[in-house]
Amino acid sequence: MISLNDRLLHEDKPRRYAVGLDLGGTNLKYGIVSDRGEVIYQNVIPVFADHGRDHVLQTMVDAAYECVMFGRKESFEVEGIGVGCPGTIDSDRGISLGPTPHLPDWENAPIAEYISQKMNLPVFADNDANFMAFGEAMLGAGKQYKLVVGITLGTGVGGGIIINGNIFHGSSYNGAELGHTIVEAHGRPCGCGNQGCLEQYAGGKYIVKEALSAIARGDKSVLSSVENITPKTIFDFAQKNDTLCLNILEQMVFYLGAGLSSIVHVLNPDIIIIGGGLSEAGDAFVSRIHNEVIKRVMKPIKPKLQIVRAKLGNTAGLLGAGYYVLYKNRSK
Repeated sequence: MISLNDRLLHEDKPRRYAVGLDLGGTNLKYGIVSDRGEVIYQNVIPVFADHGRDHVLQTMVDAAYECVMFGRKESFEVEGIGVGCPGTIDSDRGISLGPTPHLPDWENAPIAEYISQKMNLPVFADNDANFMAFGEAMLGAGKQYKLVVGITLGTGVGGGIIINGNIFHGSSYNGAELGHTIVEAHGRPCGCGNQGCLEQYAGGKYIVKEALSAIARGDKSVLSSVENITPKTIFDFAQKNDTLCLNILEQMVFYLGAGLSSIVHVLNPDIIIIGGGLSEAGDAFVSRIHNEVIKRVMKPIKPKLQIVRAKLGNTAGLLGAGYYVLYKNRSK
């Protein structure tokens, strides 16, 4: 039996195209995606979020226009625009429902309406981690599975859940906030209002904070001579057997194992895909997370659960956003 996605990718049909926009707090990644899962064109520009909401929205319009003009130059038209944004997004109306760090005045931003009116094209807006997970589920590491969980390890921890090719949103578009899985009942306070959330122990911002606190306490580490400590710095020195960095990495794996095992017991996914900047630590890091989760989950789950590194890299968000447009319009 041929799946809907197989039909979408059928090679004997003319290619179809859509624009994918992946908005971050600093930069906008964007490009043109084909129904074969190809990135035909891509670029990145700063968003200058401090200039205000309208400036950010117009930046996205300018990027979409650039893509449309490229397509016309190459003699093809795009069908629509997919937009991945941080925060809670009402995906039915394409509106941001809450404030978002690094994007001032983003609450109630009319993302889809603004871009659609300017571009005269259909626009689909969703959370950026949802589109990352969708891209990986349809085109990357999860394309042969029905229930896919995507985790993005970056400054914080994001997540997306894809079930039979559909993004799970929950009843009020806050489903799959996997970074807010509780791993310490009386743990560190989180910006969401709770405490002990996974992202407080596994997000890049917080492992750097942990390293700085340890150095301030007098713990010995080569990090004490590093002017600008980043998660990559910590991972690099862990590979060189720096004790402090190894301990931070071990704690991160411990908490990811705790959080992901809880998610596994709720959802029983086929596969967990780990993406985001911190996944660049490599397959050995992901393998350690896999081992920690397997150690914690119920026996019947152990043989089948896959935990792997994302395949699409930095293009996952724009690929997922653009491909979602084509998938929604797959009857064409």
